[in-house]
Amino acid sequence: MKQIRAPSVEDFSKEATKKALNKSLANNTTFLGFSSATVLSLLYTTLFGFPPAGVIATVGAGVVAGGTYLYKRFIKAESFGHEYFENLRKEVERITELKRENLKESLVEVGCIRGKEQLEAAEGRFERFCELLGEKLNAGELAYKRYMGITQEVFLSIVDNLSEVVNLTKSLLEIDVKRVEKRKKSIHSDGIVTDVEKAELDVLEKRLQLLRSQQDKVEFLLLQNEKAITLLDETSASIGSMKTFSGESNVNMEDSMSQLSEMVQLGKELSKDFEKVSIKV
Repeated sequence: MKQIRAPSVEDFSKEATKKALNKSLANNTTFLGFSSATVLSLLYTTLFGFPPAGVIATVGAGVVAGGTYLYKRFIKAESFGHEYFENLRKEVERITELKRENLKESLVEVGCIRGKEQLEAAEGRFERFCELLGEKLNAGELAYKRYMGITQEVFLSIVDNLSEVVNLTKSLLEIDVKRVEKRKKSIHSDGIVTDVEKAELDVLEKRLQLLRSQQDKVEFLLLQNEKAITLLDETSASIGSMKTFSGESNVNMEDSMSQLSEMVQLGKELSKDFEKVSIKV
């Protein structure tokens, strides 16, 4: 199955917007066409002098190319930002809904009631956040789309963690601990352990180690979700306390968005570190 990849929190940064805008300009056929015309005109006038047609072509192409760049780079930059963030936000929303489908039922099936409760809590927190943000900002504003997109990333990280919890728990259920312990006890029952039985004990112990490692990973993921849900609470409280969105409030928004981004990134890094440790066990 092809892995679904969502935009990252870094894609919602101001730096990412600038890069995307510059890339769009670099790929713009009008700008490239007139820029090329400018270069060719300059080359022509250098080789054959400056006849009126060459001068007009050089100046005209340069003006059009420069005007195109300035118009898109400065005048249309905000419009580009709106479209850029809205497309990212919609993609995150689409992927989140795909991953949420039947997730609650799957959590119940594997007996992870805590995970089900976390999903319900996260859904409630996210809905409340959307309401508060809608009260403070217009949905058409650039800040609204950026803030919403980053918060959707936090919600998606919770969904991703719970999806992994389901998969891990399914694998845990396949390990019959009672049968393993019973077999270990049977091997030691006569007080004599042969070389073959020692090898079997090693295999059985590795199976139990795998079980403990998977259990630890499940607890780790659920802990990360609790932190994310708390951060959603703190973010909503911060938005709710804002009276205006000028001056200090804008700074608070940037701080909140930075915290949300760092939370998602840190969770991914910690998860990778946990995987490395688990492999060594």
